[in-house]
Amino acid sequence: MNAPSKMTSQLDFDDSASEQLGHRIEPGVLDLSHKVILYLEDISVSFDGFKALNNLSLTIDAGELRCIIGPNGAGKTTMMDVITGKTRPNSGSAFFGQSIDLTRLSEPEIAHAGIGRKFQKPTIFEQHSVFANLELAMKTDKRVRRSLFAWLRDDERDLIADTLRQIRLDGQADRPAGLLSHGQKQWLEIGMLLVQEPRLLLLDEPVAGMTDDET
Repeated sequence: MNAPSKMTSQLDFDDSASEQLGHRIEPGVLDLSHKVILYLEDISVSFDGFKALNNLSLTIDAGELRCIIGPNGAGKTTMMDVITGKTRPNSGSAFFGQSIDLTRLSEPEIAHAGIGRKFQKPTIFEQHSVFANLELAMKTDKRVRRSLFAWLRDDERDLIADTLRQIRLDGQADRPAGLLSHGQKQWLEIGMLLVQEPRLLLLDEPVAGMTDDET
């Protein structure tokens, strides 16, 4: 799967900055001085001799919506795997913002840096309510004591309420997530990403299995 364009040479990505950040990336530390939020150059991935990606180059600007279209096996999911750290490329560069080298970070570190991903199949906590799913997904302190004894702050409740309206599940907040339709589960998982307030959101076939009304 070849990209339609490459990054111009005037954008110089700072390797030393990514080394300094290393494993200490803090939320909100994202250099968008060139307005580019994602930069891929000459990414190649092979599996047992099969070339899943061949010199893929792609840039996405902050605030831009980009749809990647291709048949099954074209490499769309592999590209997302590279961006989120699930798969390491055999060659090429992948930067988040100006200085965060994605090829040097683990999946949790990349998620912590601000990249959210929705997989094709919904992954939710079916025994918990819709509201609880969103609460569990928030970037809050997950240590046992904090989880058992802390209450949501007003701003956290407001964020969940806004997200419920955005994904059109505000009337289902107390309903067990397992009782939702397939399309509603898809939207719930999108909501679980939104409450994490990612800087870049990757959606892998987000409307698969949805009805016209649900999309």
